[in-house]
Amino acid sequence: MELGVAIAAVIISLVSFVVNLYASRTADRHARMPVLIAQWYKAADGGHRVSIRNIGKGPAVNVVIANALGELAITDVRRVQLSRYKNRRHWGGQKHLERIPEGAALDYPWDSKGFAGALGLTYTDVLGSPYTLLSGQYGTKAVNAAIIPHPPLNELKYPQEP
Repeated sequence: MELGVAIAAVIISLVSFVVNLYASRTADRHARMPVLIAQWYKAADGGHRVSIRNIGKGPAVNVVIANALGELAITDVRRVQLSRYKNRRHWGGQKHLERIPEGAALDYPWDSKGFAGALGLTYTDVLGSPYTLLSGQYGTKAVNAAIIPHPPLNELKYPQEP
């Protein structure tokens, strides 16, 4: 009887430890998690621009922006299962952006050629945890993964002013 109680106490302690460890790691990640939102618009000069704001808790680094193509641009994004493998052909025009500090907004020229109404952003927090945002006329979705395939960052170009 006493042995059973002791084993149950050890099992409960281990489960409690694992749950607390997971909760602690999740809270730590959320405490430094950048959250980017993108808004594209037509500028006064007739060109297209995109404004990217970091409304999260830390800087966004290694930021890549891309046009979302195919089903990603024409489907209610709440129903889209984002997958690096499944959606690898649904991205185009990848560009490397500057880091975006917490609370900052950066504006970039955006070539609307090939733009189907949705943008994707892949980025990391300062410790390397990846995130991807898909935003378009049919909704916005964020995932804790790097979904947008792209060449190495040193091979990507920054968006250039016209």
